[in-house]
Amino acid sequence: MAEENLSEAKAEAEAEAEAEAEAEAEAEANGVDVALQPASNADNPAEVLKYISDDIYESYEIHSY
Repeated sequence: MAEENLSEAKAEAEAEAEAEAEAEAEAEANGVDVALQPASNADNPAEVLKYISDDIYESYEIHSY
């Protein structure tokens, strides 16, 4: 059962990575070089808030530091 869950999780992660790669390739082909949402490896917003001052956070969209 644990091996089945691990295999399922691995397959899901691979599918997610493939979808993200396809989206990046499509955006690059269309001349888009700015992401509209944070990547899957972006820092947790709660973690970011610890290190970024409020005035900077309110002025800019910050997804990582």
